[in-house]
Amino acid sequence: MYYEIAASINMSEFGTQTATIKIWQKTPYLKEQITGITVGNTTTISVIQRPEGTYTYDTAQGKYVLTTNVTSLVTSLQYLDSKMIKNYLNNQTLTNLETETIDGKKATIIQYTPLQGENLMTIKLWIWNEKGVPLKAFFTMTMEKTTMTMDFKFSNYSFSDIPDSTFSVS
Repeated sequence: MYYEIAASINMSEFGTQTATIKIWQKTPYLKEQITGITVGNTTTISVIQRPEGTYTYDTAQGKYVLTTNVTSLVTSLQYLDSKMIKNYLNNQTLTNLETETIDGKKATIIQYTPLQGENLMTIKLWIWNEKGVPLKAFFTMTMEKTTMTMDFKFSNYSFSDIPDSTFSVS
């Protein structure tokens, strides 16, 4: 599956950042290309997650390198994993689920608060009823004295097969 996310991240101490994220997903692989704009500077980060670890493209070396330093935006996307969403929905006794139509697609709205130790996080998702994938997501997180909100809009879904070479790190 392929899709794109338009993201807006607002941190109380640092202002707003915007990003466009392209995602290629084929179990067990995930590739993300994140183009972000902060204070007028544009940066692009490419990340490939494989069973043996996470690789980030190092422009200086001209290749993907195994890394332990994963950006917070990439980490945030773990809360949008379709299996996690399905498990969450199946294990809840939610009754008054709201629905909304986004770009002609009927979506069910769910909201939850995953346990994050000291950090308080709330996630609100608009799940496309027909395909079971997010159309919109809104995160609110408080860490010590900083409040962060992340607003994601999902688009350009393609459910065609993706070649394995897309996830090559060599």
